[in-house]
Amino acid sequence: MPGSGMDTDIMGLADSRLVFVGSTQTPRAKTNVDATDSNGDVAARSYIGTTTVDDVECRYALTSGTLDLSTVPLGPIGGAVVRTALTVETTGDGWPQVTSTGISGAVDTDSMPTFSPPAISVSGTKRAQALGFTKAAGCRLTGSSFEASVELAEQTDSQANICAMGLSGGNLDVSADLVEVTTAASATADTTYGLTIVQDAGQDKAPDKYGTTTVRFNRTLVRDT
Repeated sequence: MPGSGMDTDIMGLADSRLVFVGSTQTPRAKTNVDATDSNGDVAARSYIGTTTVDDVECRYALTSGTLDLSTVPLGPIGGAVVRTALTVETTGDGWPQVTSTGISGAVDTDSMPTFSPPAISVSGTKRAQALGFTKAAGCRLTGSSFEASVELAEQTDSQANICAMGLSGGNLDVSADLVEVTTAASATADTTYGLTIVQDAGQDKAPDKYGTTTVRFNRTLVRDT
């Protein structure tokens, strides 16, 4: 709709718990093909490429209830829309922010697989939350992030129009931002969700602040059967 605000929930996630905040829809640009003359000036120009595909991002706030992240798979979600990434950010300063990224105008969606994240639950409350990990008792969690993603492959024809698409390479990254209070800040992976620590706790200290650190976790996402 013209004017201020965006009211197009292209990814279709909004409900009574998950409030639609806004969206970005960016059409793919055509590519210039030039022929130059002896002076290096453009003697002829044509434009090729697909203009029916849009890059899409929809943003939400989880303000009540809970969201089971396994119920938001990556892949085709209906029509010609494909979700290629799902991110969640939690802090003590606000409600969980959820972002669904992908494309509209996709082709070959009937042959695309889906990739479901693990069943990590996010609460619609204003606080930092553990997303598949457990923090040590003597520290506090100040923020966390969750990013599930897949790779989108595209095949173009002789006119640079997209004629085939596919998905692969499911991946999940999780991080925990911590501050030490009575003991050094640390966190461990919850094996229920198949996460592995890929960057353990370090230390960021100064005389005028409590020590902070970020612990990072990872796992692959397999195709749904």
